[in-house]
Amino acid sequence: MSTTENTANWWKQKAEELRLQLYLGKKEVEEKFEDEKKNIKLWADETRKDIADLSSENAKSFKTKLETLKVQAALGKAESKEALVEQETKLKKAFNEVQKEANILAEDSSEKVAEVGKNASDKIEIWQTQMDIFKLQMQLGKKEAEIEWESKKKQIKDKLNDIDKSIEEMKKEGSESIENFRTEMAKSWQHLKSAFTNS
Repeated sequence: MSTTENTANWWKQKAEELRLQLYLGKKEVEEKFEDEKKNIKLWADETRKDIADLSSENAKSFKTKLETLKVQAALGKAESKEALVEQETKLKKAFNEVQKEANILAEDSSEKVAEVGKNASDKIEIWQTQMDIFKLQMQLGKKEAEIEWESKKKQIKDKLNDIDKSIEEMKKEGSESIENFRTEMAKSWQHLKSAFTNS
């Protein structure tokens, strides 16, 4: 299986996970949030180990931001809706910092370092999207929020279907390079995020 096909399958799997997330109830959302925090912490640990031998300033900065993300992900279970939203906000800030550093690494002349940055950027993009959806789901207390959620859910499903179509088209066309594929997926993911960030 080609690298492009592996990457396409990974994106497709993540789109399906988000699609399933749309149908979780409040309690399930809270549990899924906690599960994702564990996954984030594990990923941050593994990534730090993978780049432990790198000593560039960019790599050091990336490792520091990963440690901050790990600390945020390791926080205990939030016992209230407000605490849950606060944890999500802090995680999002840590994601943004890791994303910034990952994008810098992605431009590195070392293929290994650049690949770490690109993979991290892809993963962070997915987690940020999940966190945005969690945030919407956690606000479902009022009737107006539920009506808005149903509308947003339909928009998100439509965007996920568009992503599926893009993935299949790129697999059929045999994308020229993994970089082109990643660029197209990043654009598609931004369109998805617009479904729930725009009112």
